[in-house]
Amino acid sequence: LVLTSLPAHAQGVTTGSITGIVSGKLEAAAQPLSGATVRAVSTSTGAVYGAITKSKGQYLIRGLRPGTYDVSVTYVGFRGDTVRGVNVDVGDATTVNIELNQSTSTASEVVVTAERDAIFDASRNGSGSVISEATITASPSINRSISDLARMNPYTNQTQTAGSDGLQGVSIMGVNSRFNNFQIDGAVANDVFALGAAGTAGSQANSNFVSLDAIERIRVNVSPYDIRQSGFTGGLVNAITRGGTNTVKGSVFLFGRNQDLVGLSPDAAQKPFDKFYDVQFGGRVGGPIIKDKLLFHVTAEGRLRSTPLVVGLNDPTELNNFAADAAVLDRIIDIARNQYGYDPGTYGTTNIRNNSASVIARLDWNVDESNKIQLRHNFTYGIQDRNLLRNNLNYSLTSRMNTFESVNNQTVFQWNGVLAPSLSNELRVSMTQTNDRRILPGSASGDPIAFPEVRIQVGSGLNVVLGPERSSQANALDQTIIALTDDLTWFTGDHTITLGTHNEFSRFNNLFIQDFYGSIQYASVDAFADSLANFYRISYANDSITGGNPMPRAAWNMLQLGAYLQDEWQVTDRLRLTGGLRIDMPVFLSTPYENPTFAQAFPGRSTSAVPDGIVLFSPRFGFNFDPTGTKSVQIRGGSGIFTGRVAAVWLSNQYSNTGMDLFRAELGANNSPNSINNTLGQPFRWDITQRPPRPGDSLYPGSAINTTSINITDRDFTLPQVWRSTLATDVKLMRGLTLTLEGMYGEFLNQVDYRNLNLRPSNLRYVVDGDTLIGVSPIDGRKLYAGGAADSLVDRRFTQVILMSSRNAGHQYSASTQLRLDENNALVPGLSAMMSYTYGRTQDLTSSTA
Repeated sequence: LVLTSLPAHAQGVTTGSITGIVSGKLEAAAQPLSGATVRAVSTSTGAVYGAITKSKGQYLIRGLRPGTYDVSVTYVGFRGDTVRGVNVDVGDATTVNIELNQSTSTASEVVVTAERDAIFDASRNGSGSVISEATITASPSINRSISDLARMNPYTNQTQTAGSDGLQGVSIMGVNSRFNNFQIDGAVANDVFALGAAGTAGSQANSNFVSLDAIERIRVNVSPYDIRQSGFTGGLVNAITRGGTNTVKGSVFLFGRNQDLVGLSPDAAQKPFDKFYDVQFGGRVGGPIIKDKLLFHVTAEGRLRSTPLVVGLNDPTELNNFAADAAVLDRIIDIARNQYGYDPGTYGTTNIRNNSASVIARLDWNVDESNKIQLRHNFTYGIQDRNLLRNNLNYSLTSRMNTFESVNNQTVFQWNGVLAPSLSNELRVSMTQTNDRRILPGSASGDPIAFPEVRIQVGSGLNVVLGPERSSQANALDQTIIALTDDLTWFTGDHTITLGTHNEFSRFNNLFIQDFYGSIQYASVDAFADSLANFYRISYANDSITGGNPMPRAAWNMLQLGAYLQDEWQVTDRLRLTGGLRIDMPVFLSTPYENPTFAQAFPGRSTSAVPDGIVLFSPRFGFNFDPTGTKSVQIRGGSGIFTGRVAAVWLSNQYSNTGMDLFRAELGANNSPNSINNTLGQPFRWDITQRPPRPGDSLYPGSAINTTSINITDRDFTLPQVWRSTLATDVKLMRGLTLTLEGMYGEFLNQVDYRNLNLRPSNLRYVVDGDTLIGVSPIDGRKLYAGGAADSLVDRRFTQVILMSSRNAGHQYSASTQLRLDENNALVPGLSAMMSYTYGRTQDLTSSTA
């Protein structure tokens, strides 16, 4: 018997496989046996899988749930054998070659308990790693999130943004987390609209899409040359959830920390922290409904967090200090309440809530030897208090704060079936729904109070802010993603052919009207009391287009279609080649409003034009070579193109900014370029208890002109890609100790590029070495644009005209040295460790947010 990881014929993205050769000992020589029956039985679930050997004795059992199996072989005239303790991991294949003795032999059953070698695995050609259940259990994780563990991959960094969603993201190969593909059991788990910095559904509310206690394994792929894996230009993170077994098992957990478990403040005062708490709790249970046939597993988790926001008022001893007296804030509160009838909230230490809850339930049905069905649903709910801006320059009263609410549901159906002895199929259908909204401070009835964001200058560079935050006054998002993946695999012996398709239908319904209730600025507290503003802006619906709907939404749909073909060729028992071609095409199903005024001002451009369905090709090639035939040295690598996804918010900007359904007006005495059509020479009086005035209203003190921002997308815009190549070698230094040397290089294709078409080129002239440069920087050759409110815009009817297009630009490279010690090593048995040093550099064109 031989137990290795060679080869990995078309292993599943969420499952593993067992493959090998069955031979029979006839006289002195072993001959391959054609037509032998091979069965694999899961020791934990009782699930039975089967295969029949080919003409050269080869067999392949696909679609195996990760775990431990007993593999048995029977053949007429030969004594059957069973191999016990065969370990299968997600995305890999374990080879079990078995030699049968004739029925007259007295040889006993073969028993195997050794672990599979996960490094010397012919399925490995590119770069990737698996984080096992044991590693997940043993590793510390403050947030108990996937990103806490994904960083164990040498090419992965955990990133923390300055945004209000404090959940950390994952940067792979130096690429923004929005360009990763996050999956749960192979199903899309991205925040496809891509407003959350962590990149996962629900991350805007700083909630985990799935409980860490529900995860059995995490696979991080950086350059997988398996053609089925796509949807990223950074990396792919796939978390495999726990399933039920024939034994009832469960656990509960409680983690918590508060001010008593942290040190003193880092400043010279060394003060104790204010009271806070962060508590996570939950449990899981799984077991049989019908032994060997129907199994269940359920995990529930909750998290309660309260964090104080402490900013001193004219108190230099505080680490964060706003240099204004409380009496100033008291007067502002008094004016707002008594003069304008609005409760602006309070000041002082405020506790910020961030709570979440999640439930994930999974059913596994072992229908028969040829059919396995999995059904899973997970629910996540999160809330987070946001937008209470307090620092050394700005101090918000609590009326500016709102609560961000995120509700996420995902249902996944997966079928693994054997259609014929050499033909198998894996079908996966998923639907993910995300509903996000911002809950504003309301009246007694619960409805939002229509009041603008008010900014009052109380000193040099110091501002007190009250009223609903300007970007949250009308802000909600609903998104539905339906994905279908089907892989048909034909096993011929030396070749494994995979024909597949992956398709996504996305529906977005986005409400985003900045300054819906308006935002207004006052130069002093006295000006606020006298209703004498110096800057004002508002966005409002064009009733003739929206039919009187004051809050029009950008509702649009798109498809992303994909098909692929791959051949995995086991050339010899030491060389394996993989080649494939993938085709992806985005299709836009909705048309934005056409703005004839814009089309006339910018000939050849249109607000209703969407990108054509451009077909993208992703060829890939990978290899794995064992030069010695002893599994002590492995050379692997490959090269290929990976097609990613684009943040849907960038595409949605065109549907939200056509200049037809929404108008924008700005008034100011600061000669702002954004209010160039309506600039006043002096402050203006307006009672903010009245409806915000619009151009054409008698209360509107400026000229009756509607200004707007335009977003358009180039017809040739398409999905971003990266051409990434890998070359690596793995060397077994001794039993359980392995050295890996790995290098990668990538070129970015079709990167997102932005230009403001409404900027007027500069006429500045520079003479450099006798040459005259007009409108070009003498330092780096970049184009220069005119300054000043009067000269900077091509057309004053538009504030800015943003064109999104695609451009080939950017590259990346990395080199990594990794040293792994397995627990069955000869140095310190029972100890496992991994050390690595990785140097990388990435230069990309865009790492934008919204």
